[in-house]
Amino acid sequence: HDLDEALKIGDRIAILNGGELVQHGTSQDILMTPADDYVRDFVKKVNRSHVLHAKSVMNDQKPDNGAVKIMVKEEDSIDNVLCEILRSNADCAVVQDSSGTEVGYLNKKDIAEVVKPLVED
Repeated sequence: HDLDEALKIGDRIAILNGGELVQHGTSQDILMTPADDYVRDFVKKVNRSHVLHAKSVMNDQKPDNGAVKIMVKEEDSIDNVLCEILRSNADCAVVQDSSGTEVGYLNKKDIAEVVKPLVED
């Protein structure tokens, strides 16, 4: 099976090892908190920036007043957030929920940490 595609479109994913269920959950859960080394190794080649959402990676550190900010939705992929940050030459992104309320923040360092496992391999 194409794991990248399954993680991108599946609501819930199950990871089996020798027919035994090792972990099940959302793609966000599996990528951000793998249950064990088997799952961690299984998903290490996944392009996290395509699968993970801003909501899964955001932090609560409000940017400096002078920071150039863009607004993104919590379900936006990290890929899209990074493209928008770079395109608009922003320092960070303000993550908003569906009602437009600020729920978190993302900067280039946060995004680099997300894609780091892919780059290190």
